[in-house]
Amino acid sequence: MKKAETDKEIHRIFRSYVYYVECTFNGYALADDAYKFFMIKAMGKRKKLAFYELYGFVVMDDMVRMLLGIDESDAGAALAVLHDTLEIWQTLQMPEGKMRPMPEILSEHLLPVGSRGEAAELLCYMHLSPVNRDCCRSGYDWWWSSYSTYRGRYNWEMVNTAPILQYLSPAGGEKARAKFNELHRSAERHGNPEPDCLKAADPKKPEKPGKPEAI
Repeated sequence: MKKAETDKEIHRIFRSYVYYVECTFNGYALADDAYKFFMIKAMGKRKKLAFYELYGFVVMDDMVRMLLGIDESDAGAALAVLHDTLEIWQTLQMPEGKMRPMPEILSEHLLPVGSRGEAAELLCYMHLSPVNRDCCRSGYDWWWSSYSTYRGRYNWEMVNTAPILQYLSPAGGEKARAKFNELHRSAERHGNPEPDCLKAADPKKPEKPGKPEAI
């Protein structure tokens, strides 16, 4: 049993307030793989323009999910990171002065993350979402997520994997990656169930940050 993590410890480990952010579009706005790629590039460009931490993501045809950290204990500021990313996406690889149409947002879901254990569960859920939706046979096969970076397969340089991998194994390296992969395999064997923290949240209203839960 791991000891409880205090607010101070969470902020020291993550260096930020951590949020799970989900946005669903009305229609398949990102069905083109080039559009998925530009969305991921927009996440990196948003980080360079105004710093935030990105701990994980998945981009699908009609949805974007992010695990991110900001300096403020402000749910609205976390959601603004997503909105800024969408605006940057509109202009990438477009002629000067031209923009892609902004996808119509069908729903948004925002949740404060209270522990590294909770963050790890959310990452597994995110990375395996394409499997649940029959987009691929395994989370390994979906290119448009941070799973490849956690596995050491491809490095999306804007993703900070350190807090989660060090939680799984203080030594880090391949041992931590192996434990991370095992978490995914276990979740996949059980059908990638929705984490309890998401079940308890109201998807219609952003929650206010509370004290981190024990791991």
